[in-house]
Amino acid sequence: MVDEILAAHHQAVRAVDRPHRWVPLPTPCQSVTLYGDTPAPCGGQLHAIIAPGHRADGEIRCSLDKAHTTNVQHLVDKRRGPRLPDLTDRPKLSA
Repeated sequence: MVDEILAAHHQAVRAVDRPHRWVPLPTPCQSVTLYGDTPAPCGGQLHAIIAPGHRADGEIRCSLDKAHTTNVQHLVDKRRGPRLPDLTDRPKLSA
């Protein structure tokens, strides 16, 4: 009877859960690792995880090292470079 209950539970979970999708990204992993005393970029393939309702949804992970994780916003900010300060709220100086 326990086997039947567990089988029914697994079937229900498979029917309800959405599969996780790993979407490859066209940029290599930028994490730096040390090989002896020489720093070198990881270079692994990055994948975006699409898993609605799961805590990993929206993460970006490296295929070579699972510790190399980031999120979409951090990756976009890193590619854009440093942001310029917003000067629109500063008071105007009169001459």
